[in-house]
Amino acid sequence: MSHPGPIVLVSSALQSRVTETLSEAGLSPVLEAGWRDALDSVQQLQPAAVIVAAPDQNHHLHELARRVASCEPYVPLIVVEPRDTLPSTAIAFNPIDGRYQRLVPRLKAALRVRSLHDTVLRRIGNDLTLRTSLQATDPRTDAPCCCSAAAAAMPRCRSRSASGSARGRRRLTTPRPPIRPPCGRRRDWRAA
Repeated sequence: MSHPGPIVLVSSALQSRVTETLSEAGLSPVLEAGWRDALDSVQQLQPAAVIVAAPDQNHHLHELARRVASCEPYVPLIVVEPRDTLPSTAIAFNPIDGRYQRLVPRLKAALRVRSLHDTVLRRIGNDLTLRTSLQATDPRTDAPCCCSAAAAAMPRCRSRSASGSARGRRRLTTPRPPIRPPCGRRRDWRAA
């Protein structure tokens, strides 16, 4: 997945595992930074995403979240193993059994939301009334609504029973209309 801009990684002891997971997934460039550098780089570099792997300094996290929230288009802020309450704009990520493989799908989903938000901004153009109404919305809550609406228009998948046999399938098609006799004959034409 291409993304315009670097991924800023605020580093700590978890840095090597997160960096290793991102490099295995082919997500680059990853800019590793400390708290002060991260605060400055959000404004200067316009990153595609910010990943915080050092959530122990809560006051810096809230300042970083405020700066990230002011960026357009939406910049996802993912906090790895949060210890305190997070700002409303941050996305929590807790690894399962010390494995960070689920970080990549979480990041890619957030980058898709960013892409949707960028598309909306591009289509609006310079219309000030639409821009001001858009600033009152949150892309993290609006994008799932758009995706849900699109998913409702998709055909349903056939389900299987627990044994996996075709016998347990639900019929999702409409029932066939009753068979009518050809050419308007009324007698029992099936017996012939």
